[in-house]
Amino acid sequence: MNTKRLLVVDDDPDVRELLLLSLLDSGWQVDGTGTGADALERCRAGQVDGLLLDLEMPGVSGRDVLAQVALDGPPVVFVTASHEPALDAELVAAGALAVLPKPFDPLRIGHQVGSALGWVTTTDGPPEDRRLAG
Repeated sequence: MNTKRLLVVDDDPDVRELLLLSLLDSGWQVDGTGTGADALERCRAGQVDGLLLDLEMPGVSGRDVLAQVALDGPPVVFVTASHEPALDAELVAAGALAVLPKPFDPLRIGHQVGSALGWVTTTDGPPEDRRLAG
C-alpha cells in the first residue's frame, strides 16, 4: 500500500466527493475536507503529503492555505474553475506545482495530480491507458 496521503480540499461537497471517488484508484490514501482551516490543521499535524486545493472557498481560501504551506508544507496542486493563464502563473509563482481546470475529467484527474506531485512516473498513465497497453 502506498503511504502518500493526499488531502482534497473543496467547499462544494459534490465536487469533493467526485474528486475523492476519482482518486480512489490512484493507490494513495485520499481524504477530504471542506475548509481551508481544517486543511491547515491537518498539515500542521503532519497528516498530509500533498494537497489538491480549490481556490475559492469561504473563510480560509486556497490561496491562504498556499501562503501558509508554500515554504515548508506539503506540495500543492490547485483544481479551480478560475482557470486563467495570469492566475495560473501567479499561483505557480507563489508555490503551487500546477493548476488544473474545472470541470475535470474524472478518469484522468488522478494521473494529472500524480504527475504534478511527482507521485507517478511519465510511463505511468491513467487507468484507461494502462488497460489498453496490457
